[in-house]
Amino acid sequence: MSMETNLDLPFSVKTQTLAPALGVEISGINLDAPISLDHIEALRTLYHRYHLLLIKAPSLTGDAQARFADIFGVTSLRERNKKKVESNDNQFVSNVRADGIFGKGELDYHIDQLFLEEPLKALILYAVEMPEHGGDTIFVNAEAAYESMPEGLKRRIDGLRCLHARAYDTKTTDDWNVVESSKDSPSWIHPMVHTDLNTGKRALWVNKITTLGVDGMAPEESDALINEVRDYLYDPALAYCHSWTPGDLILWNNLVLQHARAPFAPTARRTLRRTAIL
Repeated sequence: MSMETNLDLPFSVKTQTLAPALGVEISGINLDAPISLDHIEALRTLYHRYHLLLIKAPSLTGDAQARFADIFGVTSLRERNKKKVESNDNQFVSNVRADGIFGKGELDYHIDQLFLEEPLKALILYAVEMPEHGGDTIFVNAEAAYESMPEGLKRRIDGLRCLHARAYDTKTTDDWNVVESSKDSPSWIHPMVHTDLNTGKRALWVNKITTLGVDGMAPEESDALINEVRDYLYDPALAYCHSWTPGDLILWNNLVLQHARAPFAPTARRTLRRTAIL
């Protein structure tokens, strides 16, 4: 999947694409200071084109991260920590902080909060402390995956809907330090193929963590169809794997990109500051 690069950007802004299907690294914008209007416009343009922005910001504060998030939407703390958080804007994905969430283990591909009527629009992760090996985050372009599917399969899934639920078991909620599913277990039915009302582009909304099945379809038939779709969705050619360095900030479009976490040693310390955007 090719991407155009003839964008009208301020002279100070430099870019380098990260992978053929998604992602761009940006330099020349200082996130520690108030961001100028021309840089805001450049960031939005690059976000809509590449769906994922990487910026190196070694000393970024939580307040500056929230200010950056405001460019793209309203911050949200809908994921309920078991422990009180320090900020109204940011949480921590961490296996060492008392208020850390989603800190342990490998994570399969998913869209955040697809079990709600309005999934998160975008997310930011900022690397604070990272293991020497492992714990990479992998992103895959669900729009490009839909485009790559044969027309016959597109016709078969057109109009189908999937049920998604926050059905975490007790061990999972303990490992992730979030409220028990028995106390907070929302579910929602979304089209299997989401259409962006602004662009008309379509993205696969089938999720390995929270998708329970195709609504109204027998379980065996549903499982077979979802597995067939996933063969296109998790094509390595449509992915970007990021090996974190402290000070890395990544913003991505949660409605277009799915993400996963590679395994890392349980004894390794891993903390990222997370900002969710509606």
